[in-house]
Amino acid sequence: MKHKKLTMIVALVLVVALAAGLGIWATGEENIPTVTYYDGTDGTNAHFTFTHTGKGSDTNLFPNFSDCMPGDSLTQTIRVQADSKNGAQGAKIYLRAEIDGDASAKEGSAITYNDVLDHISMTVSKNGVVLASNKTAKLFSQLDASEGLKNNVFIAEVSPKTDPVDLDVTIEVDPAMGNAFQEAAAHITFVFSVEDNELNFHDIPLMELIKQYGTPLKITYLPKISSQIARAKRMFNVEIGRAHV
Repeated sequence: MKHKKLTMIVALVLVVALAAGLGIWATGEENIPTVTYYDGTDGTNAHFTFTHTGKGSDTNLFPNFSDCMPGDSLTQTIRVQADSKNGAQGAKIYLRAEIDGDASAKEGSAITYNDVLDHISMTVSKNGVVLASNKTAKLFSQLDASEGLKNNVFIAEVSPKTDPVDLDVTIEVDPAMGNAFQEAAAHITFVFSVEDNELNFHDIPLMELIKQYGTPLKITYLPKISSQIARAKRMFNVEIGRAHV
């Protein structure tokens, strides 16, 4: 089995907006924002899809963070899973964070993303185990785990035959944030990447055969008979030569 690192990367945006107490989008087991990886064995290219996203966006996996107040402690669950028509191939999913800290967080103001994120702590965990946590969210793009997600952090290996993996992202907003931050917004880009497991047999890409012929796939391996015959002839000639010495 060879590991093929796909170049496909999908950026997702976490938006934190300080507003005048607007409602939080309710989540439940039936509408958890979900990232699904398709391995391409159905004849399409490998890709991610997103379901149960926030209102007005096809890729917003953080609807719970769209409107928050100083002192809030909010958690958003994100589900990561794999699906496939032929149902066998797995993949390793990784996550990293990117932040344009100098970007403007509020129109007509000098407040930047970093200014907002200085007042917000963030923790990313899986099944209760912390992957990264920092009291200053702006450092998530500057530090490695367990203090940030500067470089790719392994989340899980998923396949159509395994259970989905749930990530919990928790933010805590500084109660002392003043009115100057009202309606300010900061974006943290979460980048999901994948390392796909490509099945190869004697340098034959089996996944290509599966795409063409489907599953189950039966393979019969015939050794290189001609090379074995040539080897036997060489051994025979060597032994005959020794017999005549």
